[in-house]
Amino acid sequence: METLWNSLCIACLALSSDGHYCIIIVAAVNAEIANQNHPRHNGVALVALPTALLALEFPVSLSWKSLTFLDLRHNMLEGPLPPSICDSENLKYLLLAENKLNGTIPQCLGSFSNRLKVLDLQKISFRGMIPTTFKHDNQLRILNLNGNQLEGPLPRSLINCKNLQVLDVGNNKICDASPVWLETLPELHVLILKSNRFQGPIATSKTKLPFPKLRIFDISHNEFTGILPADLPKNFRAMTSLDSRKELEYIGNRFYYVDSVTLVMKGKETEFVRVLKLFTAVDLSSNKFSSEIPKSIGNLISVRLLNFSHNGLQGSIPANTR
Repeated sequence: METLWNSLCIACLALSSDGHYCIIIVAAVNAEIANQNHPRHNGVALVALPTALLALEFPVSLSWKSLTFLDLRHNMLEGPLPPSICDSENLKYLLLAENKLNGTIPQCLGSFSNRLKVLDLQKISFRGMIPTTFKHDNQLRILNLNGNQLEGPLPRSLINCKNLQVLDVGNNKICDASPVWLETLPELHVLILKSNRFQGPIATSKTKLPFPKLRIFDISHNEFTGILPADLPKNFRAMTSLDSRKELEYIGNRFYYVDSVTLVMKGKETEFVRVLKLFTAVDLSSNKFSSEIPKSIGNLISVRLLNFSHNGLQGSIPANTR
């Protein structure tokens, strides 16, 4: 397996100029080749093989200790994700979206590194629970677990991710109450909980400045019930003003990784491959809310998408939202 993997890496390096492969530098390639023509990051090798259509088992026998960047998105890699991936103490980007991996997410992924910034495991087939071991002082900015078969509650240790900008756990089987405790995350821009089994009422905020930077809030297709808290729209302060300085700012790393989200617009799912910080959306559709729409919803002057459909809402539409 390792010989085959090494050969593929060298071949992909040679093909990288045709635009179908994005190879930065491959960990399995010898240092002499790496030093000649390819960038290095702090003297540590990087791997990027997205959309290469590799149909292999995940390479469990490679040494991960010196790895800082691993991008194997949009392939056909099979088998479980080995716990040895947690040997990568220097890993900053782990991008494995849209493969055929299975099994559970190793618990150690929440605590193995203080340097991990992006963990993209969307659209795979992971089951079981989300790692519960996110530790203090971590650097995680983007956690995308959309489109798996994950169960159980949201781990409370996510509260330790003070740098988190994107939390996307949509399209899973997560069963939990309203995670109001996430409101204290100071950098959170995107919160997507749609198509899970969240239930019960939306809890009233207990924080003076909840969700200070939240711009995309999608809790559609769950089992939330009860009234919409009158202060809910007031909590989304980032949606109550227009900031032209954010027009060309994207969520994610502008040099390589930018986050993408899928939202429902005019009844159709639309993928936003690059998400401007200026874009704002609130989707509460397909739940069991039964109150009036709060008048304060009209304060969200920068919202581009507002969806309350398929609930039991009553009364009139606030004049300033029409």
